[in-house]
Amino acid sequence: MHNIYFYLIIAFTIIFFVFDKIVDYLNTLNWSDTLPKEAKDIYDEEKYAKSQDYEKTKFSFSNYQFCYHTVSVSFLRFLTS
Repeated sequence: MHNIYFYLIIAFTIIFFVFDKIVDYLNTLNWSDTLPKEAKDIYDEEKYAKSQDYEKTKFSFSNYQFCYHTVSVSFLRFLTS
């Protein structure tokens, strides 16, 4: 009975991850390196470029982070069974 809970948690985590990555990917399609003309008077171009670079780095790092956590949990589960 405990195994089914483990697999349900892993399944929901993976489903949520895939959904989140799809949404994140769709958001990346709208990223632009140039500051929109509507925001030129409000926001600094250099800060905007740094912000976009940070978001791109964060997006790619989150993929590795999830894989690391999934492998770690699976490995620990394998050791305890």
